[in-house]
Amino acid sequence: MRNSTKSIQSFFDKIDVQNLSKHNDPNGALSRSMGVLGLPTTLIISKSGKEIGRLLGDADWGSPDAIELMSAIKTADHQY
Repeated sequence: MRNSTKSIQSFFDKIDVQNLSKHNDPNGALSRSMGVLGLPTTLIISKSGKEIGRLLGDADWGSPDAIELMSAIKTADHQY
C-alpha cells in the first residue's frame, strides 16, 4: 500500500533517515487544510507552530544553499 506505515518505515530505513518524525495523512485531510496542492511540498514550521516557509517541488537539502537557509531559519526561529 502506498504511504502505509510499513512503506514509510521502509523508505526511511533505505535512505537512513535518523532525525525526522514519520507522519501519515492517508485521506489528505492535513494536506488540504494546509493548502498543499502537489507533492513534494516542504513546509517549514517555527517552534511556535507558524508556517515560515514553503517549497514546492524537489529540494536538495544537502546543498550549500539549503544548509545556509536552514541555519538562518534556526538562528531566527526565536523571532517566530
